[in-house]
Amino acid sequence: MHSRSWIICIVAMFIAATGCDSKKPVQGIVKLDGEPVGNATLTFVSEVGSDTYMGVSDSKGEFTITSADGKPGIKAGTYRIVVVKYESSGEALKMDPTDPTAIKKMETESKGDPKTKGFVGPPGAPKSSSGRIPKSQLPTVYATADSTPLKGIKIPPDTQPFVVELKSK
Repeated sequence: MHSRSWIICIVAMFIAATGCDSKKPVQGIVKLDGEPVGNATLTFVSEVGSDTYMGVSDSKGEFTITSADGKPGIKAGTYRIVVVKYESSGEALKMDPTDPTAIKKMETESKGDPKTKGFVGPPGAPKSSSGRIPKSQLPTVYATADSTPLKGIKIPPDTQPFVVELKSK
């Protein structure tokens, strides 16, 4: 009986030290037809649960996945990937992926609004005078969690940088 207590104690300490839901750092590159896509917002929506993570690509298409607390990392699991890119007044939409409120704003802005039709995108995304979010500069199939073909994606990937390949046709 005494050895069983030690085993339970050791297992509990291991779980506490490593964390059941520890986040893994993931870096990637987003491409459209093989070319890097800058200023794209990538949203990783968990296939199970309500976890959402995001990244914003730089001019070379490179991104780092961050969590709602603004820290790099993502829980291991399977995800749908939503990718959008907007222009606002001739200037690329800017968003700080380290802003801890960014994901919360994104979720709040898209909830309950039938005009967004499942849109998951950057907070403050420009809207037309009708209140609709403008069309992404990327193929629209990637603009919502419901329509994206990037489903069941295993994260963290086996290799990094993780390449998110979009196709225009």
